[in-house]
Amino acid sequence: MLQKLTTVLILALAPFAAAAQWSLDSCLQYALRHNHQLLAALESNQAAAREERAARAALLPTINATGQMDYNYKIPIQVFPGELVGQPPGTYIPVRISTPWLANYGLEAGVSLVDAGSWQSVKLGVLQSQQQAAQTASFKVLLERNVRQSFYDMQVRRQKLHITQEQARSYAHMHRLIAAQFGKGLIDKIALNQSQTLLTNRQEAAQQAQTALQVARLTLKGWMGYPFRDSLQIVTDTSLEAPQAPVFDPQYLPGFEAEQLKTQVAEREWKVARSRWWPVLSASASYSRLAFGSSFDFWQQGDWYDVGTVGLRLRIPLLSARELFHEPARRKLLWQRSLQEFAHYRQTQEQSYRQEKLQLQDAWQSVQAAREKIMLAEQNVQLSLHKLEKGLVNMIEIRQVTEDLYQAHQDHLQAKLGYWQHYTTLHYLQNRP
Repeated sequence: MLQKLTTVLILALAPFAAAAQWSLDSCLQYALRHNHQLLAALESNQAAAREERAARAALLPTINATGQMDYNYKIPIQVFPGELVGQPPGTYIPVRISTPWLANYGLEAGVSLVDAGSWQSVKLGVLQSQQQAAQTASFKVLLERNVRQSFYDMQVRRQKLHITQEQARSYAHMHRLIAAQFGKGLIDKIALNQSQTLLTNRQEAAQQAQTALQVARLTLKGWMGYPFRDSLQIVTDTSLEAPQAPVFDPQYLPGFEAEQLKTQVAEREWKVARSRWWPVLSASASYSRLAFGSSFDFWQQGDWYDVGTVGLRLRIPLLSARELFHEPARRKLLWQRSLQEFAHYRQTQEQSYRQEKLQLQDAWQSVQAAREKIMLAEQNVQLSLHKLEKGLVNMIEIRQVTEDLYQAHQDHLQAKLGYWQHYTTLHYLQNRP
């Protein structure tokens, strides 16, 4: 009984689920929550932030607990001259300097007092964390652009499917009229075969449009992180916005901050390598307790002796050709290279912006011209249909006007597709809030 009720409920809700249509904003919001690449980038942000905190933690004091137990199956000895205890010259006396069992436990602590390299590493970690966050933000903008472009592509593909199906139905009507003329003996078999070929071409175009729509839907689902098996229907919107190109500003480029931070990271890596010239001063302290014995239970029977030390450690680099000369020089060259790459990035992105701006204007004009061609082609098809209804069959004219209408629609849809591609790319290159 429960299973039947569940089935009835599913069937009742199915029409509402099928009727649900996704707007562009809902597709974008879904992609920002479910795209796996973006989620992985967000995890990388957290990892980079953790690395930054780890670099800062290197400046804090370190405290370690120590413990050790040893068994000397051969007790070490120290040899002393026999003259020290009144023996003849040239003789030696071996003296054991340990017991079979010995152990110690205690604490060790240390802290860096002067360490330029560690401070530079902290600054490098901050820049790397910012760079990772900027790269994630850049990918987020790229993802939004791809979702937009896929959304518009799916709209155009769906419109193309509707048009090709309508053309197939329209020509099927014309073919029936031609077949009727053939049945009356007014045209020959050649004209009928030519008409059948045109009908087959229109039906094949409709099938290809159906496949293209399915591919476009899969592409949109992929960018959204949407389950491929679930249905996805988008709203119908065939309107085009008049092209309005924003004023170019390099700071609004999607990867500007990430590319700029790349040069800063390269500069900081050079400073980290150069900091190896500086001395390192650290303080250390330790406290431990020692015990000795001749049996395993010595730690219960023997006495424990306290040992404590406090001191400073100074390390001054004097000679290391690789770390003190070659590595800093290499890092400086890499930094200078990153500056040139950043300048090249700005130049190529501005070039792309200007090209997209010109191509957007051209696509808009192509859309307007294609609309006029469609109007003329539709008039020609209607005039040809009127002739056909009167019994006047001219296959050359019918072929030409139907092909003209089909090509006009194809040009119009291709121009719209190009318009949306240039529109989304142009606004991607100037990602203004």
